[in-house]
This record gives sequence, C-alpha cells and structure tokens, in this order.
Amino acid sequence: MKYLFYIPLLGLLFFNSCAVKYNNLNKYATITENGQINTGQIVSKALVTKGGKITESEDLYFRLSVQDYFIKFCESKVTIEEIKPYIQKDNELKSVTLEIEIKEGEWDNCNVPGYVQSRTGRYVVIKRILN
Repeated sequence: MKYLFYIPLLGLLFFNSCAVKYNNLNKYATITENGQINTGQIVSKALVTKGGKITESEDLYFRLSVQDYFIKFCESKVTIEEIKPYIQKDNELKSVTLEIEIKEGEWDNCNVPGYVQSRTGRYVVIKRILN
C-alpha cells in the first residue's frame, strides 16, 4: 500500500522526461520564412536506374540524421560548385548548415530537353549555405 504513492510520481517523471527529449529533437531544425535551417552532411551516391543498374554518374544528397534527401540543384539558389567543398569524403565527417526546403515531386525534371530518369519522392532545395 505504501508503494502506491510512488506510481503517480514515476508517471510524472516519465512524462516530463519525454517532453524534454521532444524539445531537444525540435531544436535541430529552425523554421524561417524561406524554409528551415538544418545541419547535416552532403554525401555522394552512385545513380541507380529504375532497373537497378548502377551507373558511373553520382548524385548529391543532404543527410539529416538517418534520412538522405536528394538535392535538386535546378530549383536551388546555390550551385554544385558552391556545395562541393562540403561533400563528405571517405573516413571523414563534415557537416554543413543549410537553409533548405523539403519538397515532394520529380527529382530529374528540370524542364530541360533530354532523357530524364523520372525518379520521384522527397527532395531538398537549398536556399543558402550558412557556414
């Protein structure tokens, strides 16, 4: 009977610790009027066709925690040349802070004539480099 007093106290401590973890997760993305500010890594991956064939071409992705987002440069306000110094190489850890917008749609369609792969899904548009 004397232990019943501890049950509400433990519940309060549990819910309080969950709230602290939630706030810690949210502090990594700052929302701005142009998008959101995130810190992550720029990684290069081989382009894989719909048929599963690995090509010699490579795409750049913005890695946020465990999710990699394709970077669509034709909609971005920065160029590949501006982002190249931040590309993560083997056995190194580089991070970069970017103002981005996460969108959903066609990755390869930039209204340029020619063959497109028609890959779709979530991708990142880079508004500006902050470091």
